Amino acid sequence: MENKDNYFKYIENTIKHYLAEENTDYGIMLTGEWGAGKTYYVKNNYKDSIYVSVAGKNTIDDVIYDISISGIFDVPKKDSDCPNIKAINNVNKMALKIFKPIIKYTNNILEEPIMKILSDISNNSIEINKILLIIDDLERLSKNINIEDLLYSIYDNFISNNVKVLFICNEEVLINNGEYNKIKEKIIRHTIKLHSIDKNNFKLFLETYIIKNLIYDKDIENYYISNHFFYEQCIPNIINIFMEMECYNIRTFKKFFDMSKYFLNEINRFIEKEEYKLNNNEELFLEILKIFAIVLIVYDKNIINNSVFVSKE
Repeated sequence: MENKDNYFKYIENTIKHYLAEENTDYGIMLTGEWGAGKTYYVKNNYKDSIYVSVAGKNTIDDVIYDISISGIFDVPKKDSDCPNIKAINNVNKMALKIFKPIIKYTNNILEEPIMKILSDISNNSIEINKILLIIDDLERLSKNINIEDLLYSIYDNFISNNVKVLFICNEEVLINNGEYNKIKEKIIRHTIKLHSIDKNNFKLFLETYIIKNLIYDKDIENYYISNHFFYEQCIPNIINIFMEMECYNIRTFKKFFDMSKYFLNEINRFIEKEEYKLNNNEELFLEILKIFAIVLIVYDKNIINNSVFVSKE
């Protein structure tokens, strides 16, 4: 893999062409192994999209509720008339269904303001056929939900109304699901594979999408002494450890920085003399970070168990 374009061009072009189509009656899918960076990729490249994960939802109504609420409050509005008012009306109908119990519980006190909100939504309609609806974690769907029923519901409520839908999952988990295979060919026309992260593209993926979004520049000195230390010492050394230990899991890499960014202040609390504090000992701080990276990797690879993390010793 020579550059970003070689790796992501097909994915970006497929989604771009899909969004550019005037009328669609199908969805598309992005698949890849767990930890390959699928969710991170779409969240950072399609920030104006509606994102919903089906993980943790127990009914189809829960999924539709999340989509409806996100569609109402999170999507940019358009001043001109919506070219697909039917889809907006469907969102409003679902929202009204959601709000009805609230209206009834409050003895209709909230009926007028809620109806006004829904009316305002229609008057300032979303250009919904230009919005990408991302539905993540299909393989983590609750056993209480039939995947065929869910996909049909998404099709009826959104796809058939020209809403662009991108499904995300690790399709290897679903491949033996007869119900999924039966419905997929009717609803999902294109499947894009985010290739497994390996030694050839791990560093490229990190440099392109992850590192620049790990921590805000203004916060780096609070967590990692200085920008120079973070970019010139910490990042290269940690990447090398991940590669040497053959851990190419993007989620583990992000977890390392999420957990390690508090080390500086936490460890400094137990050091009395100023000259011994980590701010004045970059080499020591780097060694601590490297050791923690090794421990985290072997934990995530199930080489050690979680007692290492919960024991005070």
